[in-house]
Amino acid sequence: MFVTSQQALIDQINAVKAAVLDATGPVHATVKLAQGAFVPTPTSDPTTFTEADFTGYASKTVAAYTPASLEPNGASQILSSAVLDWNPTGTTTTNLVTGYWILGGSGDYLGGESFPTPVPMQSPTDVLNLVVVWQVAKSSWSGQLLL
Repeated sequence: MFVTSQQALIDQINAVKAAVLDATGPVHATVKLAQGAFVPTPTSDPTTFTEADFTGYASKTVAAYTPASLEPNGASQILSSAVLDWNPTGTTTTNLVTGYWILGGSGDYLGGESFPTPVPMQSPTDVLNLVVVWQVAKSSWSGQLLL
């Protein structure tokens, strides 16, 4: 079995960061909150998701990421360098936030995650904090011996 080097894992996450997350310079990735039924898949069309619209809501961009690091599980990862936080500015429109999805700098759907329990966003005392974690798992390589 081929064993991936630690440097290769760091190179993989840095390639994702450069090509996908930082694709258009200062815009980076955009994080959008979902409300209602939300079951993202690898082939989801984000135009079918219902974006949150609680009073004061706006999607957030990830302006920067931490340097790539190796995790005990063998993955390499980067994190948003700041906590993304949302809280309603009033009570006119309320939501139960059911997850989030991420669009890359070019607008491509990168993926999403459903929350195990919906998060109420109903008054200015409610808050949702999120750190974006992007991981690249160890590669599974194999050579074919030709005799």
